[in-house]
Amino acid sequence: MLEINCGGSTYYALNDLVVQRSTSGENFRNTVNLRAEIDGSIVDNFSSDGIIVSTPTGSTAYSLSAGGSVLTPDIEAFILTPICAHSLHSRPIVFGNKSTLLISPIDRGAPLELIVDGKAVGTMSNSQNIIVNKSQFTVDFITKDDKNFFKKLLIKLNIWSK
Repeated sequence: MLEINCGGSTYYALNDLVVQRSTSGENFRNTVNLRAEIDGSIVDNFSSDGIIVSTPTGSTAYSLSAGGSVLTPDIEAFILTPICAHSLHSRPIVFGNKSTLLISPIDRGAPLELIVDGKAVGTMSNSQNIIVNKSQFTVDFITKDDKNFFKKLLIKLNIWSK
């Protein structure tokens, strides 16, 4: 799971965190400019609709739709996926779950929307940073005997009907 800290609040995500441009009212923006740093090193400056940070569980949802890779459940990593990046070099980045991700706004434009597991949880002001780490909390799933991840994935993607 992800632990997300922003503006004095802490959120937990099983699937993903989305930091995106405002899409309504006077705060509407066509794109946002965000900087991503992993363990103090700049990964990229993204001019895009936003950024998705997902767990292996969430990698087959919004991140996959935005062009991110699928992470198998046994991989101890997260994936950072830009949403509709306005640059050919901006690509998804897989990083270890022991790393710290810092997301910060480059522009001082409109506030950004924070969405955790599909639920809007708040707005990030221009001066705030988001810190993402592996959560101390975990989730256990009840599973059937068939634990073939790739078979389930192919069915989910409607490639196989059985």
